[in-house]
Amino acid sequence: MLNRYLIKVLSKLKEDTLSLEDLTSNLNLPPERLKEVTKYLESIDSIKIQKDMVKVRKGARVKLAFSLLEQGFALEDVVKELDWEDFEEFSSNLMRKLDFKVRKRFILRKPKREIDLIAEKENYVLAIDCKSWKKAPYLSRFVKAIEDQRERCERLSKEANFKEKRIFPIILSLYEAEVNLVKGVPLVPLYKLRSFLLEFEGYTDKLLSFKS
Repeated sequence: MLNRYLIKVLSKLKEDTLSLEDLTSNLNLPPERLKEVTKYLESIDSIKIQKDMVKVRKGARVKLAFSLLEQGFALEDVVKELDWEDFEEFSSNLMRKLDFKVRKRFILRKPKREIDLIAEKENYVLAIDCKSWKKAPYLSRFVKAIEDQRERCERLSKEANFKEKRIFPIILSLYEAEVNLVKGVPLVPLYKLRSFLLEFEGYTDKLLSFKS
């Protein structure tokens, strides 16, 4: 029963101060459950309970999301409660846990372009475009995102020094599309990111890449 309220907490908490009264109201939380919920929140770094207030600092929602995963919540259920502000941070943290070296908002110049995430391993680089679409994208929208990311990756291969590593363009979305591979570029729903990364080297021959 408590699990149902904890997943709701993730959608309601913002970087701010919230009264316990408002939290109870927002979650339709029975009074007898309040103590259990606040005890769990106090175990999360960046969330503090002081008197009758919940103080939420930057990064708290992402830390709460990972804590829920460790408690056995389904990844798909957790990521549905994330908003666009959490998207890159959650993805970055997940990749770091899998031993990727991650850089956020990599800037290409003349003309200026930005790659949301660069995730680097020993022998390859993932150039990731994070799309916080509010629903599953239509194919035409996916194709446009692919063309833009292909152009950025081609420039990245020429402007950055990754010591001859292969650079793979990736589109990362909150939602799953009707298709998951177009012109050699995968669209990966966030809830499948971990399994995609763990299995990545098994299907690189099917994916578009650029050599740096």
